[in-house]
Amino acid sequence: MEPTTFPSTPKSLRLIRAYVEQAAQWAGLDGRRAYRLMLAVEEVASNIIEHGYAGKAETGPIHLAVRQADSFLAVAVEDEGQPYDLSASSLPDVSLPLSERNRGGLGNFLVLKNVDEFRYERIGNRNCNTLLVSVA
Repeated sequence: MEPTTFPSTPKSLRLIRAYVEQAAQWAGLDGRRAYRLMLAVEEVASNIIEHGYAGKAETGPIHLAVRQADSFLAVAVEDEGQPYDLSASSLPDVSLPLSERNRGGLGNFLVLKNVDEFRYERIGNRNCNTLLVSVA
């Protein structure tokens, strides 16, 4: 599939989801894996939209690229916002009742629990998030 770029606006979430759905079909993911991947990518994109470009005069792009290697489908989600490695943040203890949990972090939890592997790099001015799911 061809890489593509979306503006970091809430309206792009529907288009990002459709792109990932198409990638999942292309790779032959079953419905459950496809849904989990779409959920994870959508959450990364939502974080970029809400927090990544915060404080900047205008929004920036969200770049998506898909590749299949070995037995994995990889979706790269890149932005030029503030540096942020979601895998380095503390995750909520979901075993606690809602009333006892700290606010925030549930989106990061959803990302990390719905993919087989998550990688983050900061390359130049870009956050490079790679989400991998098994196609086997």
